[in-house]
Amino acid sequence: MTAKPFPSVYKIAFLGSGRMATALARGFVKSGQVLPQQISTADTSPASLQSFSAQLPGCALYESGRSLPDDVDLLVLAVKPQFAAVAVPPLKAVISKAKVLSVMAGIRLQKLEQWLDTDQLIRCMPNTPSLVNAGAIGMAAHPSVRAGDLELIESLLQSVGQVTRTTEPQLDAVTGLSGSGPAYVFSFIRALITGGVRAGLSPQAAQELALQTVYGAVELLRQSQQTPEELIAQVSSPGGTTLRGLEVLAAGDFERTVADCVVAAAKRAEELGSADA
Repeated sequence: MTAKPFPSVYKIAFLGSGRMATALARGFVKSGQVLPQQISTADTSPASLQSFSAQLPGCALYESGRSLPDDVDLLVLAVKPQFAAVAVPPLKAVISKAKVLSVMAGIRLQKLEQWLDTDQLIRCMPNTPSLVNAGAIGMAAHPSVRAGDLELIESLLQSVGQVTRTTEPQLDAVTGLSGSGPAYVFSFIRALITGGVRAGLSPQAAQELALQTVYGAVELLRQSQQTPEELIAQVSSPGGTTLRGLEVLAAGDFERTVADCVVAAAKRAEELGSADA
């Protein structure tokens, strides 16, 4: 999908101006699809508003969601989920024609529809690499959202990462895999660094090698069109060093443990959503 500039009259409002809201807005603008002047944000934190504005000069700032313009085309809900029940319902007056994009974890479409009295709702789950335009983003929409509107919003989200469309129930699995997954990858990288230091490297050298090794492995997997199993076999010579290390991972049930992490996080996301329902 080729991103096209939005009409100059297209207005985007954010509820919340934290790191994810700022990353999304910055990505929207850098993609060339919208200008800062088309963006507004509301937040009770003056420091967050100042930080948002510093990266998007020309945007409009409001100290309350109730003060947002009532003619926005896209309303992005980017407050912490625990504040949603108080912060979101008053926005009903803002969304006379708006599509609503929620990045709040665990808040179901059904709940948003009750609060806002609209079915023009999309949920997405961006992960923290979206802060550097390398996100993995799951997206699910209410059946009433038109295909054209969904494509426009998807094109905006693609400015900060790769978008995968799912059903809403699958967003819990997205949370477990890509939402929580960076922490598992960081843990693995930390373990590589620790092992490198124990084997005799300096911390700096171990970190440089670990980061490039993980990056290179991902790129090889992307570009080779081979499966992980095939690439593992290529680097695992009989009696060699890699096989000895893989035997240690197998003894610790490494792959099952990682898979269990994803499932556990997905189940927790489901529990949080059910508690909110």
